[in-house]
Amino acid sequence: MTVSNPSDGPLALKPRQKRVSERAVEAESKRWARNDGWYVRKFTSPGQRAVPDDVFLKGSVVWFIEFKKPGEKPTEAQWQEIMEIRAHGGNADWSDNLERTKAILGGHAPVSTPNG
Repeated sequence: MTVSNPSDGPLALKPRQKRVSERAVEAESKRWARNDGWYVRKFTSPGQRAVPDDVFLKGSVVWFIEFKKPGEKPTEAQWQEIMEIRAHGGNADWSDNLERTKAILGGHAPVSTPNG
């Protein structure tokens, strides 16, 4: 007689994966940027929706970054705002993890688009 292990079945408990919040991605990215010499501030624009979360300044380089939970992408309105900043000669992008933030601020990230 073979006894199956209940932990192998479809009702087996799986290890709980820690969900990373947008706030955690933002905080980790800002902490790293400050340690790398960036001036970092929360960006708000009263009466305007979908503006990027934070502004980063180092030397003569300014970036606006929208933060998302890992695996999420900006909303259509957020994309429009990112594209508007770019259309006016500014640097704007989004990040869902620390490595992407490092690549953006280091000038090594490919330019993101709403379609890819």
